Amino acid sequence: MTADQFRAGLTDYIKTTFLAGQPVGPSDDLLLSGAIDSIGVMTLVAEVERMTGGRIPPEDVTLENFVCIDAITAYAMGGAK
Repeated sequence: MTADQFRAGLTDYIKTTFLAGQPVGPSDDLLLSGAIDSIGVMTLVAEVERMTGGRIPPEDVTLENFVCIDAITAYAMGGAK
């Protein structure tokens, strides 16, 4: 899966699951804006693991890695193990 494919799939997932179909940009803040709450973060982590086939260690679930779609994509394409 390419980064563009991952980003597109993740964007669709976030729009459908958390935003009731509302648009979201690749650099929109998902956490501090309140679009995704703490329970939602865990749901999002599980989806990223499913999409990548990797495991995300708890210490990697940080604001830096999960603040926006671009950050999640960068982490997942290079960081998920």
